[in-house]
Amino acid sequence: CFEGKAWFDMLRTRKVRNDLTGAYDDFVGHTNVFNSTFAEKNLLFPIPLREMDVNAELVQNPGF
Repeated sequence: CFEGKAWFDMLRTRKVRNDLTGAYDDFVGHTNVFNSTFAEKNLLFPIPLREMDVNAELVQNPGF
């Protein structure tokens, strides 16, 4: 029921709830029950291309 809200809490705190143990693990390196591992790149969104076109000093976030 709170879909979309918990994700931003995980990004902000860099912690994710472990569904198996109930503890809170570090976000980077955590493997969820779907066998997907969170990486540093998952903490950031890509910078939109139009913003990068306007400002040549911008550098795209790692992984995008």
